[in-house]
Amino acid sequence: MTIEILKGLFAFQEKWGINMAEKQNTTMSQSKEMRVDAEWLFSSHVEMKGRIASFSERIRQLSNASNESQIIAGLQLPGSILESMGCGSSDTSKTEMAMLRYGDIAAAESHDTVKEIAFLSRQIHDIQEMLFLYDAVVKGLTESEKWLVDQYYEQGRSLDSLVLILEERRVHTSKSTLRRRKIQIIQKAQRLLDMLSPAKD
Repeated sequence: MTIEILKGLFAFQEKWGINMAEKQNTTMSQSKEMRVDAEWLFSSHVEMKGRIASFSERIRQLSNASNESQIIAGLQLPGSILESMGCGSSDTSKTEMAMLRYGDIAAAESHDTVKEIAFLSRQIHDIQEMLFLYDAVVKGLTESEKWLVDQYYEQGRSLDSLVLILEERRVHTSKSTLRRRKIQIIQKAQRLLDMLSPAKD
């Protein structure tokens, strides 16, 4: 069980670039002391939603593993109890001793699991705060501005492809015009962000 849990943890860390040994230095909560960049918020929105889904799934897996470990740890029998059952140290079976060792391992894994769940929960909380800011900013945009943000940042379409889409809708524009429009949206979003989440000194 230990090897499987470690394999799962390493794969999870590799996917999201999280080093649990340095988790105190990687939480997003530290960035809340700084100014939130509008373009970063738009470009990171899809990834943040993916992280929440992945972190939530990881917590579910850890919770299931933790429940199993707690059950196993609860089966651990102290030596004094074994002795009261008439099983001295020389008489204790290999199965009983294996249960003792397995119970110790399960208890230690359960402790580490609780710490990781707490860490992931903090990550989810911090990301949700960023998503709240995103939703608040988008509500302050016009419909055409929302469309450009969705197409460019959420759908990942290029400005060239957006020009073609608009041409099909009989809306004549150019790539340079869309680029200027995108810059204007970012500036507007930044002003909204600065009002919603002012940087702290």
